[in-house]
Amino acid sequence: MNKKTDQYKKFSDEKDSLMTHGYDSHSNKEKQFDIQNHDMGASETVVATSTENLATKNTIASDVEKEKLEQEVREAKSKAEENWDLLLRSKAEIENIRRRAALDIEKAHKFSIENFAKELMHVVDSLDKGLEVVITDNTDNNQIEAMQQGMQLTHKLLIDTLAKFGMQEINPLGNVFDPAKHEALLMQETNDVGPNNVLTVVQKGFLIHDRVLRPARVIVAKPFSSS
Repeated sequence: MNKKTDQYKKFSDEKDSLMTHGYDSHSNKEKQFDIQNHDMGASETVVATSTENLATKNTIASDVEKEKLEQEVREAKSKAEENWDLLLRSKAEIENIRRRAALDIEKAHKFSIENFAKELMHVVDSLDKGLEVVITDNTDNNQIEAMQQGMQLTHKLLIDTLAKFGMQEINPLGNVFDPAKHEALLMQETNDVGPNNVLTVVQKGFLIHDRVLRPARVIVAKPFSSS
């Protein structure tokens, strides 16, 4: 009886040991599986976090670049508007200068002889005084001489007035004929002056500065023919 009891107890102990070791083995496998799953989850979390951080960095870089480009566009637009305004101002200023120049030219054309006309008024006044004198049969020599002197003074006044504006008489009497300043009406045989010299001035000429305004009309001397 005791022998059977001992055998039963030994069997029971072996069974319990087997069940205990088998359970522990199963638990270990589950623990290993859980650890592997935890490691895989952690790896996936790290990868996801890295991807998210990279995406965030790319987004930030993209926003910075976008803001930089927008700032450059705003600066370029502002510069373009400034240049356009400067162009409009310059164009308006040029147009004002052109209009002022046109007005100045118009005034110059209208009033260029204003000073000349003022000087000539004195000549007109002198001639008016001369015309008030009427020569009749009863006019004595003194009156005629006075009139002649008045005309001479008027003539001198006119010549002086013309000289103020760069005009000079061409009176080549006795000088060598100059085709650039003289116009020969005819040639006359004479011994009074040398050949090719001006014998008579029919009409005086005028220079304005160095330009011939009107050539002097003259008669030119030539020697007598031998026949």
